[in-house]
Amino acid sequence: MLEEDFLGATLPLFEEGAVDVLEWSFDVGWGRELPAWAQGLLQHFAVSGRLLGHGVSFSPLSARWEEPQRNWLHRAALEVAKLKYRHVSEHFGFMAAGSFTRGSPMPMPADAAVIRTGRDALSRLAEVTGLPVGLENLALALSSRDVDGQGDHLDALLEPVGGFVVLDLHNLWCQAVNFGRDPVGLLGRYPLSRGITLVLLKIDARVLLVSQSVSRSGASMQTLCEIDEPDQVASILLKASRNERSSIADRFQSLLSSSDRAMEKELESAGRQVFRTSSGDTVELASISTPVPLARINAGDAAARRERNEGAPNRLSQPIQPPVQGRPDRREGNPAPVRGYSVAGASRPLTGAEQLRRRLDAWRDQEERAS
Repeated sequence: MLEEDFLGATLPLFEEGAVDVLEWSFDVGWGRELPAWAQGLLQHFAVSGRLLGHGVSFSPLSARWEEPQRNWLHRAALEVAKLKYRHVSEHFGFMAAGSFTRGSPMPMPADAAVIRTGRDALSRLAEVTGLPVGLENLALALSSRDVDGQGDHLDALLEPVGGFVVLDLHNLWCQAVNFGRDPVGLLGRYPLSRGITLVLLKIDARVLLVSQSVSRSGASMQTLCEIDEPDQVASILLKASRNERSSIADRFQSLLSSSDRAMEKELESAGRQVFRTSSGDTVELASISTPVPLARINAGDAAARRERNEGAPNRLSQPIQPPVQGRPDRREGNPAPVRGYSVAGASRPLTGAEQLRRRLDAWRDQEERAS
């Protein structure tokens, strides 16, 4: 980043305001004088809360805790005191040879001792900086086991500090190509949502995209972007409203389906009997020990039915016999009360007591005529 070629390639983007966030590998600048343009750029993004810190030489998976790591943490503490970073991250792996053979960090197996070592290093980093900490996935792998297990390894290392993953798609692609893996399938192995929740907030005529993170140092919320264009705000609110209604409808449908399955299971165990008329209507009877109360009908329907049946006995309280050809069987004992029912070919879904009463009245009338 400190080279003049970098400045020449990126200056037009910075001038146009096309860069929203800047990540700075701060340990690259230690021990050297930063050019004025680099200092100004870092200060600008730090003041606006858009500067991310990244290290490359901390070596969090080194087997022994030595002087280089202690010096690195001391410098990191001074760095975050000088500039306002939103978080700090490091590379997965180890790098301890210094500038003599500096290159890509080396991977480590997912061994219990390695995980303990890495957790300890990340805990120290979080304590010194007071910021959320994360790890970047590595491009180098020594075996297919390294490739397939790196996501779980990262998850295990970051879990105690509530850390996050810095996803380097180039590194992911390198592993996928070198080891013949599907890039999308490999991506699915990574704990991408660890410690981060994205929230949309509506404030007056604006919509804010907020990142909520939980780490060892506590919980924090940071605004990632602000949307105030009226058309964009209206579009977001409309889609959110549709999704909310759809979600409620899905939950309600799921509840109904669950009740239907429970009812079917109960009826099957109770010895369900099904009777159909020539018109296609269906009544289902089942023998159960405890009748289920019928659903209420509305007040208007209840009043009209009372007026029509005034002076007549309550038919729902009487035993009901299914119709048969010829004279019905007059055996002693009461048949089972009605437990479940359905109406085939109805113009609308069953509505409870009203539909049931209509069907039972028809059966009762037919039975009386036959007798």
